Amino acid sequence: MALQHYETQYETIPAAISQAASNTLKDLKSAADATMQASAEAAKADLADAVANAAQKVAVNTSRKQMWKWAAGCIAIAFLSFGLFGAFVYSKTYMAGVNSGYGLGYNEAKDEKAAAAWANTPQGRLAYRFAQTGSLDSLVKCDRPGWSEKKGVCYPYQTSDGNVYGWKIP
Repeated sequence: MALQHYETQYETIPAAISQAASNTLKDLKSAADATMQASAEAAKADLADAVANAAQKVAVNTSRKQMWKWAAGCIAIAFLSFGLFGAFVYSKTYMAGVNSGYGLGYNEAKDEKAAAAWANTPQGRLAYRFAQTGSLDSLVKCDRPGWSEKKGVCYPYQTSDGNVYGWKIP
């Protein structure tokens, strides 16, 4: 009987230990699951931040590359445009200068051609012979003795010696 009393008392202990161990394991499992869940969420958040930072860096690098490509393209187009504009202006001004020079030269040549054509006429040959005698300058200046200019007209007059002077006709 004495043993039975102890047997009855001790029979409940393994069940109580089992129950306590089971409850402790359940609580431990719940705590471990909660800790694992929190750790997984923290890892996901850290991973999301790392992915976002990496994506941001990639986007910045890509946009910088694109910016430099566009900047280089714009600079090249600007230089090309200025070069073409300069060539266009040069060609236009060059041709304007050539045409102006051609026109001036043509006008000079036209006057010289007209003078040469007149020099070959009978009047031109007569004027040339008159110029060879030296009298053409005196006729234009009205500076021979017996001649005076009044109001742009050359008049003959009798000199103090009583003579009237003229010039030799060629």
